[in-house]
Amino acid sequence: FRNSRSSHPARPQRLLNVVHVSDVIQAILHVTEKKLQGPTNVVCPVSRTRIEIMSSATTGTAESPTGKKVSADRLLGSGFSFLHPDPAEMPDLHP
Repeated sequence: FRNSRSSHPARPQRLLNVVHVSDVIQAILHVTEKKLQGPTNVVCPVSRTRIEIMSSATTGTAESPTGKKVSADRLLGSGFSFLHPDPAEMPDLHP
């Protein structure tokens, strides 16, 4: 999510809707086992902005986040537990 002209992320206040690959695999197995019907979002339940991830400033930012927040509530409500619920704690996501 870096802008090619600078070291700052493009649209830094934009929300990241990401998920760790291990959670994707576990979510598919969980949905299949529970026989959940209909669409189910698989996204980290903790929302972070691009600038929070790039700067490791997970305590919040001065500006309000922008973009669409995707909810994992349906998946969580079915009893699913994320291995990596917070993108700030995903080492592969940091620059």
